[in-house]
Amino acid sequence: MTQKILAADDNSLLINRLKSSLEQDGYEVTVAASGAEALELAQKNWYDLVITDAVLKGMADFELCERIREFSDVPVIILSERNKPMDKIMGFDYGADDYVSKPYNTRELKIRIRKVLKRYRKDYGNRPESDRIIVAGRLTLDKDSRTATVDHRKIDLTVKEYQLLKELASRPGKIFTRNALIFKIWGTEFSGDEKTLDVHIRRLRNKIETDPSHPQMIRTKWGVGYYFSTK
Repeated sequence: MTQKILAADDNSLLINRLKSSLEQDGYEVTVAASGAEALELAQKNWYDLVITDAVLKGMADFELCERIREFSDVPVIILSERNKPMDKIMGFDYGADDYVSKPYNTRELKIRIRKVLKRYRKDYGNRPESDRIIVAGRLTLDKDSRTATVDHRKIDLTVKEYQLLKELASRPGKIFTRNALIFKIWGTEFSGDEKTLDVHIRRLRNKIETDPSHPQMIRTKWGVGYYFSTK
């Protein structure tokens, strides 16, 4: 399976040169020219790795890495001209898996990419199945591949749909308030309409329920919120 990389840098020449080089090695690379664009892509799509400059337009230093860590454990490699020891310490504190100084040697960077991806796969592969698989009634979630199946039928989910379903299915019977789910999935800085949650719930029901108009898995507790039922 082709491994997908998100690469973010304000320097379009540099990042597109890196994209071309990585694609020659068989990676599928998406580039972003700003912090906001990179964050939106990371929230909406699955990536095996994120490569980012420490400083991106529209964000504070290391902010992209910090924001990604709010919803994903995808490996992150920081590329930066900030090469003081304290800069590197900050990068790792914000959640980076590796820190590469600019200007970098492309061959060395590719070796680091392979090592980070290998280490990530190994760490996840060594976990017991109970840590990797969620079984809730007819639903099965694989946290490694981020896939969902209902009665052994694969369900295609967006990032937010998967996160929402995982949150609910991880604790069957627990009633989540609307605010609690919004906080868990969209974070403290969510400024959209609360109906966003209802839209995602409706889409999930259309995908996993036998009769979405009479849901048996994602249930509503009127006046409170939602819960997952295995009955």
